[in-house]
Amino acid sequence: MKNKTFLILLALITVSGLFLRLIDYDEIPPPDEAFDELHYAWGGATWIKEGIPKSWSNFDSYTNFEYIERYGIKWRMVSPLIEKPPLYFLSSGVTVIASNTKDIFSTSHSVIRILPIALSIFTIFLTGIFASKIFGNQVGLISALVYATVPTVVLANRMSVTENLITPLALSALVIIAYLKNKFSPSTLLLLGIISTLSFLTKQIGISVAASMILIFLKLKRTKNALVIGLFGFLGIIIYLLIGAYYDWDLFLSLQRDVRIGHTLSGLPEVASAIFRFFGIGPKNHPFLDGTVLAGYILLFSSPLWILKEEKENFLKNLFLIFPFVYLLLLVIGQSGAGPFTFFGWYLYPLFPFLAIVLAKFLWDFYKKPQLLSLILLNIIIGSSIIRFIFITVPRQYQYLWQYAFIMFFLLSLGVLHRQRRVQQFFLIGSFAIFILVNVYTVFNMREIYEYSIKGLDFSLFAK
Repeated sequence: MKNKTFLILLALITVSGLFLRLIDYDEIPPPDEAFDELHYAWGGATWIKEGIPKSWSNFDSYTNFEYIERYGIKWRMVSPLIEKPPLYFLSSGVTVIASNTKDIFSTSHSVIRILPIALSIFTIFLTGIFASKIFGNQVGLISALVYATVPTVVLANRMSVTENLITPLALSALVIIAYLKNKFSPSTLLLLGIISTLSFLTKQIGISVAASMILIFLKLKRTKNALVIGLFGFLGIIIYLLIGAYYDWDLFLSLQRDVRIGHTLSGLPEVASAIFRFFGIGPKNHPFLDGTVLAGYILLFSSPLWILKEEKENFLKNLFLIFPFVYLLLLVIGQSGAGPFTFFGWYLYPLFPFLAIVLAKFLWDFYKKPQLLSLILLNIIIGSSIIRFIFITVPRQYQYLWQYAFIMFFLLSLGVLHRQRRVQQFFLIGSFAIFILVNVYTVFNMREIYEYSIKGLDFSLFAK
């Protein structure tokens, strides 16, 4: 596939992904899915307008607070709000100020969510670019198409949270390194350094971007480059410390203790288990089951066992895996995952492009050489998810028919094992088309599907 054709198709996928993200974006997910969206918008807008960040927070270290009522909730408004790095606050605040909203604290989600949706444009495009460099143009397009259409990702990209800024920053750094590798000019190194600084200033775990780049440069035996990135990452930490010192150093230190107690010391480490136990884009009690995401996690966690075994040594494949595993390691260290407030779905948003890429790689390998066990695996995880999304939207009296539909879908999918290659291709492309179409159908019907999904489990049948 020629690069020009690839870029045109990737651009079309990106535009289509943007369209899907704009469907009822201010209502689904519901505004109460993450109060952090208001936390950043209010904090950033007041910081820009008044010079002091002010927003809601429940940390006891804040002694300067007042209460206001908005959206039917009584909020504990604190100032100066310095518990987190500043970049996403300011970015969200710019969005609010640019909307000319008269009352900052009444800003609608139709304004607040413009920022993450705009960022998702870059993320979709960069996902395709990065995947194409690692695994080829075909995998690049499949990756972008999966990322653009999977319901969980579409929902996640509407949420105004820090992780939706860390994601394109990390991808930008990886794309630059993938394409240049041994030709890092001073200006390129400066750009990578700035990305590492901005990533930490977005959220503390953004240090994973700098840490990943340092490991990459050490593997390339470019110690000086690693040192430069380390210094820029340290610069981000210094800037954050200076902000704390400027407003209230004692409060700043006290808040860091609050964060550690609330997120790290609230229980024993359970993040790795929580990833597979609590599927969703928000709190633990709002499950949103999506087979594509489950398949992505299974393939990503096992990727060192199959992707890195294809060749003796491949720098690009190591580059692909370094960030998600460093990010996961730091997440496990920084979050216990045990309580209701130590694990949220948005913590995993930066992994979503890598889930899409690793799944696309698996699907492309399957396209080239279909195998029965791989087909069964895909049907168990993604096939059953397709059936579930379809039957959520039908009247309840017909939902019992899902089993017959799933069996029929599985029997039809056996066509990919036909001896004739053309017949194989027909069923392979047809199955993938059904997968994408059901994703799109789900997004269009997300209001009904999401409401059904987040109700959680009903244990009333087991009540005494």
